[in-house]
Amino acid sequence: MGRGQKEHPFGPITSSLPVIEQKFVEYLLSNPAISNAQAMRMAGYKGTESALRKRAYRAIHKKEVLEAIREGGALQLGGMVPVAVDALNQLIKDPDSRHHYKAVEGVLNRAGMPEVKETKTTVVHTLDRNDLITKIVALSQRLGIGFNSEKLLPQPVIQAGDVEEQPPEDG
Repeated sequence: MGRGQKEHPFGPITSSLPVIEQKFVEYLLSNPAISNAQAMRMAGYKGTESALRKRAYRAIHKKEVLEAIREGGALQLGGMVPVAVDALNQLIKDPDSRHHYKAVEGVLNRAGMPEVKETKTTVVHTLDRNDLITKIVALSQRLGIGFNSEKLLPQPVIQAGDVEEQPPEDG
């Protein structure tokens, strides 16, 4: 921001731009249906149509201009909050609206009271020791590793109460 130059209402990023780019950003945000070239012309750029399009193209691809557009857009969105809150309030007050439940749920979620969802999962492990040993032997042979299943895989010792057998479910 130059000496004596007033801060732009959008904020410091927009203030740091040359005046023509500040106006370019303003016109883009206040007239979203116009082209970049039209916004640059409205901002006061003088020149041929070709030069105008090139200048608008360069401006819209500048990091600072894009940040200024975001800065101005954030202000516009902030100004819409009261309208959005009122619209949400109207939905909540109308239990016949098809959006009523979604509105109520959204408010509760944002107020820190989300719906608690619970999932119950039952995991059943089936293990056939002989199939497992066959797979280990095949893998070790494929990798060229010597393997003696009797030395490396002793028979398990099962004590009473270690295993609870259940009949297979019919499915």
